[in-house]
Amino acid sequence: MKKQNKTLLFTGLGLILAFVIWTVLIKVVDVQAVGPNGSKVGFAVLNVWFHNLTGVSWTLYKITDWLGFVPIGICLVFAVLGFIQLIKRKSLLKVDKDILCLGVYYIVVILGYFIFEMIPLNYRPVIIENKLEASYPSSTTLLVLSVMPTLVFEANRRIKSKNWKCAIDICSIFFATFMVVGRAISGVHWLTDILGSIILSVGLYLIFRAVVSIFEEKKKHKAKDNEVKEDNKETEKTEGQPVEQKGNKTEYQKICQSCGMPITDDSLLGTNADGSINQDYCKYCYDKGEFIHKVSMEEFIDMCSEFGEQAGMTNEQMKEMCTKMFPLLKRWKKD
Repeated sequence: MKKQNKTLLFTGLGLILAFVIWTVLIKVVDVQAVGPNGSKVGFAVLNVWFHNLTGVSWTLYKITDWLGFVPIGICLVFAVLGFIQLIKRKSLLKVDKDILCLGVYYIVVILGYFIFEMIPLNYRPVIIENKLEASYPSSTTLLVLSVMPTLVFEANRRIKSKNWKCAIDICSIFFATFMVVGRAISGVHWLTDILGSIILSVGLYLIFRAVVSIFEEKKKHKAKDNEVKEDNKETEKTEGQPVEQKGNKTEYQKICQSCGMPITDDSLLGTNADGSINQDYCKYCYDKGEFIHKVSMEEFIDMCSEFGEQAGMTNEQMKEMCTKMFPLLKRWKKD
């Protein structure tokens, strides 16, 4: 597992542990009956101070409540995308791994949403519809901060237009900020409810990112292993044969314009969206009209540098070679 993936995974798990500790502290630290109908809440002095500072804004509460359907809509969009891939590819195993991970991730988030709604750890600082409602953690904040980063993540992987990527990034950050701040100052949650949601949602998202990266790392390793096996077979077939020449010119071998892998046979070529052979990219980089690894050149160099040993060099040497070669390849060449 790459160092970056380990960092993401362990940071995410650390935040989940921090959420558990935070939850315990809320139940034992400065617990006072300061809520409606004598309901108790932890960190009472802090929570009451912040609640008195912001007051209650029912307008802001209703706005953020309705906008809470936006992340639900985003979940449905990716669910439809996964379903379309399932229908076209006729196998769940052929659906993009990041989409499958996203589905599991959304299920976990939505389950958490309903679990905390059904098991109140504390109650809101205000009465809504003549009854006390669960308040910890803020379920709307949890949903927004869990889903909006995945929109940014997937958009940057799947959309080619830089303008669209930038627009989605800006809108997502603005929306998430507005929702968190709006929920905090609307006065319908204690401050500790908002903080708990932030800790939990960031932890869950980092774990999701780590899992996706690990799957991609394994896929790349498998593809490179197959590549080495193919190269070894080809070497055995052609061993002892002279290099083909045309006149005084050597016939240079075709290489993948994404990863630089030698294309020794048409069976190694990728396919276009209509199923025809693509002459520029190998099947490990390009499939059904799109790149398999939707990453930046720098990220792709890091991925490929892990296979230095298989290429008969150190990972550092592999990275150096890729750094020099990739900018010259069609996929990465700047106009």
